[in-house]
Amino acid sequence: MTLNKLALNNVVRDKWTYFAYFLSSMFSAFIFFSFSVSMFHPDLSIIANGSSLSMAMTAGAILVYLFSFMFISYSVRAFMKSRKKTLGLFTIMGASKKQLNKMIFNENMIIGVSAIIAAIIFGLVFSPLFLMLSKKIMLVEGFEMYVPIKAILVTFAMFFVLFLIISLLSPIFIGKEKVIKMLKSDKTDEKEIAFSLLFMIIGVLIILSCIFIFLFYNKVDALRTFMENGIGTPMMFIALLVAIYLLYVQISILIIENMKKRKMYLRRTNMVIIADIKSKLRENVKMMYLVTILFTAAFYAIVMLYAQNIDVEKNTKANFPFNYTYVSQSNNNHEIEHVKLIEETLKEKNGYKEYKYEVRSKGEDGRKGIMSLSDYNRALKGTYGKTISLEKNEVYIVSGSPDIMPANNISNEMKTVLEKEGAKPSVVGISKQNITPAGFFDTISVLNDEMLNKLDEKEVYNIVKIYSYNINGWKEEAKTTKELESKIIMEKEYKFGFFSANELLATEKNSKNLMLYVGFFISLIFVIAASSMIYFRLITDLEKECVKFKGIVKLGLSKKELSKIISTQNFILMFVPFSVAIILLFIGIWPLSSKLGESYFKVALLCSVTFFIIQLIGYILVNSKYKKAVFEEVV
Repeated sequence: MTLNKLALNNVVRDKWTYFAYFLSSMFSAFIFFSFSVSMFHPDLSIIANGSSLSMAMTAGAILVYLFSFMFISYSVRAFMKSRKKTLGLFTIMGASKKQLNKMIFNENMIIGVSAIIAAIIFGLVFSPLFLMLSKKIMLVEGFEMYVPIKAILVTFAMFFVLFLIISLLSPIFIGKEKVIKMLKSDKTDEKEIAFSLLFMIIGVLIILSCIFIFLFYNKVDALRTFMENGIGTPMMFIALLVAIYLLYVQISILIIENMKKRKMYLRRTNMVIIADIKSKLRENVKMMYLVTILFTAAFYAIVMLYAQNIDVEKNTKANFPFNYTYVSQSNNNHEIEHVKLIEETLKEKNGYKEYKYEVRSKGEDGRKGIMSLSDYNRALKGTYGKTISLEKNEVYIVSGSPDIMPANNISNEMKTVLEKEGAKPSVVGISKQNITPAGFFDTISVLNDEMLNKLDEKEVYNIVKIYSYNINGWKEEAKTTKELESKIIMEKEYKFGFFSANELLATEKNSKNLMLYVGFFISLIFVIAASSMIYFRLITDLEKECVKFKGIVKLGLSKKELSKIISTQNFILMFVPFSVAIILLFIGIWPLSSKLGESYFKVALLCSVTFFIIQLIGYILVNSKYKKAVFEEVV
């Protein structure tokens, strides 16, 4: 019997112990391969290196690989924990440390290579589905099925190296533990944890502090500086993780102690269930906490990215309020030519409407604009806004970007001119709805026409002429946009600008879709990691649990009661972390939905239902398989 054959026999004979490790490894390699099939597709060869799409795809592949590495590292740690007793037996039979290390290395490489091969086979089967998804997301033509030689080679090489490193490091997880400790690894009980009021108070104070910072950091200069200095946000994130763990432990103890005082504790099998949960609380809480964090990260990523995808058109309209906009500076010699070209191209389109107005600017950067009330109301008609009226002394301030609330003040020169005319300046309104392409101006001050004319007599301004156009079906006018852009060629010296909502929509949609695509794969790894941690926990403790259940069955526990105990324990392990993650999701989404729109809340609700169905299916499968394994040993 050679070490290689012994390693192979271990894998084959103890297949269920190795299966979870193999499955998690295969899923990680499968996700990376599926991503690589899209990334190396020949139809993407036209993407230049360094382009945003190329960089996003590369970054996505790196992130998927790094998360896979972390996930498989955890899997092998849990796997080695379940192997301690077997390794202890080999040690007392005379195996040296070097031989054990070689056997561990061989076992890991057998599983690793098998997982890579299986992942590539499954990946090839599901490639048409992923390519179809990639085609829709990245808005590229073609994207037919091909033989992904490069994806196969890269996946095999990258994951072979990954498993080689993990196989070399695996003996570390065994360390220098004594043989007797390894042999008793399935019989060792963990110490019970006691309730600590101090830890409870610390956790609550951290949570309240983080909520206060989140709600008021825009209003308090010290908090804003703290959050924007590059250290504040990571510190707040770490503090939240610590607080959630502290509260997880203390609330779990409180719930168990409270349940023990109630009458229901003595009913049927409740005493056994609660006592068993308490005896394993330390390890279970650690595991459930990690699962909660993984679930929360996955849920947030999917919800945020999917909600942004839904809001693309809304955000496009907010940033580019008109379908097409041509902005002309006073020194532009091409104005008449370009405006004529745009109008002749668009005027035959269904629903064509034009809106022309002027904005005055002053200073080197010209970021502060001033415009007349009549021009502003004319522009509002194109954005379907409600027109306003102003008295001589009144000023209405409009933001240059939809996400920035302008300050409630006016320039000194404007104030001086208004006061000279006997009008006491008064800001009567502020609007975040921009009427020019986002960022072109910081703010625009709207004045009564008569007062603007008085201002023109006192001050010299640059006149910026804005020609805006709306048409029906603007989202499908990519060809028209490209045609106009090919004829309106920008010069080195900025004299005019041409802005198309159609182009912005396509760009934003593409980038948001790509982010969702990458986020989906990473979130998938998180969800698989969370489920695998629970599965590993059950498999690792299976032998120990069977011994315990055999003793209880001898005391008269029926098969039906045993089934209920197992189902309840598994339900708690799987749904407590899931429920806490959903609660954390809605706590975070609630303020966002009030600020950014209801779509975030709706998407969170939809995703929660979807996640629940997936989790329920997972619970049914895991619970039935685990009960079957227990019944085979116990009943």
